Amino acid sequence: IVFDVFTPGGSVAGVEVLGNAIANPSKPVVVHANDLVASAGYWISAGADRIIGSGNNMQIGSIGAYISFLDDTEYLANNGIKIVDVYASQSSEKNADIRQYFDEGKLDKLQKRVDKYAANFINHVKASRGDRLKWKDNAEVLQGGMFFSNDALKVGLIDEVGTLDRAIEVAFKLGKKKKREKNSVMK
Repeated sequence: IVFDVFTPGGSVAGVEVLGNAIANPSKPVVVHANDLVASAGYWISAGADRIIGSGNNMQIGSIGAYISFLDDTEYLANNGIKIVDVYASQSSEKNADIRQYFDEGKLDKLQKRVDKYAANFINHVKASRGDRLKWKDNAEVLQGGMFFSNDALKVGLIDEVGTLDRAIEVAFKLGKKKKREKNSVMK
């Protein structure tokens, strides 16, 4: 299976399921990192058997998480608009992290949530890339850094630089190897 991936990233919703499916496939998986593979794009790509960067200008990484939301309360108030939220008595924890910010100006609960997302992402990348990932030599790897292909190769975010045709060739070779191993009496 070959994925030609180009993405600036995305939402945490669904990324874990897809990342785990790619990390535990029934067939070999090769990712062709096509110019830009960041954040959620790297989460799903990390579990591939091989990651092939598309060229010298390819950028990859952004392993981390953030939450962004709009605080438009001042704007709304200045325009005579007031939003009233009514929560069920049984729903005291519903949106507690966002409400903590609007009620108390604190981000503690949101910080815990985003830290959990980042920890899960980092653990997935470490488990998926294993010894190929040289994060101890370069802290930026697991702190949201972006890397051009040659540096990504050095830190183990990718396995080689090549074309989509090269990715297909590698996938084909891995598939033949896996088929031989599966059919071998010498297990």
